[in-house]
Amino acid sequence: MISKLSDNITVMSHQQSSNIYYLDFAKKILIDTGHYLDRDEILSDFANAGINIGAIDYLLVTHAHVDHVGNCAYMQQHNPNMHIVVSDSHDYFLNHLNEFNAVEGIDSIAEPYQTDMVVSDGDRICITDTDYIECIMTPGHTTDGISFWLPTQQLLFSGDTIYSGVVPQLDIYQSLPLALRLLTESYQRLQALPIRMICPGHGSPIENVGDNWTMLSRKLRKFAQSPDLTIINNFIPTVEHYINDHPGVTKQNIIDYFAVKYRELLDKGFADFDQPVSAYPVIMNKVLMMMDYLQMVRYDDDGTAHLVREVNHYIKQ
Repeated sequence: MISKLSDNITVMSHQQSSNIYYLDFAKKILIDTGHYLDRDEILSDFANAGINIGAIDYLLVTHAHVDHVGNCAYMQQHNPNMHIVVSDSHDYFLNHLNEFNAVEGIDSIAEPYQTDMVVSDGDRICITDTDYIECIMTPGHTTDGISFWLPTQQLLFSGDTIYSGVVPQLDIYQSLPLALRLLTESYQRLQALPIRMICPGHGSPIENVGDNWTMLSRKLRKFAQSPDLTIINNFIPTVEHYINDHPGVTKQNIIDYFAVKYRELLDKGFADFDQPVSAYPVIMNKVLMMMDYLQMVRYDDDGTAHLVREVNHYIKQ
């Protein structure tokens, strides 16, 4: 689907992908590239929107999850002069992803791409003589998260740092309490900006910015008080994708699978949820109960799980 945010800003959304933003200024900017599974639809939207990959000057990466960078390599092949802009924590995060990939079913990896522009907090990218995009490091969802601030239009391109009313999954490649603290600090920094509209990685633009901050802040306080809530929130998107990718899986299969996989992650020094391994089956049962309550999943009489809505529906409100 293609929408216009303004005369020179286009947003495209697809089922498996992040939102893709195209900024048509003196410099042509693309923010994220979506998932490789949606490539044909994305290229069709590019053609319909008059977007020429070969004319893009900068590709800004909000973070290295595959639904955001799944087409970076393809676009680089078709425009080797395009600058791919990433966080100074990008390689650190990708190294964890690659090591973590041995644990099948948790994350997937995009085709490798070469980055040539590493930015730090506060760096600016000039897009006209008077307009620039400021890079703001916003770890929490991932260690390499960047939000991009366009001050002349008071727009924040937040990646997966901010959703509408939903706290994102936290970085599982480090201590979960640390990731929660980093996300809280990222929110505090972003709240100081005079944001007119948030352009998230998934879902519609957020115009009720103040109300959204209030809701997210309240949820973060609850998470800080209840580790179980943090863990449940973190598992939901992973379980959702697992059910989507494994047709016929049963409720018990899910509980057993993630109990084993997260034990492997703990052995690697990842996913420190500050809970004993013995607690995971109980926690996973709570996750599935919450997904049932949110009407995300239904079960056949034999326990086979089915998603009620498309993947990522709950963060696209």
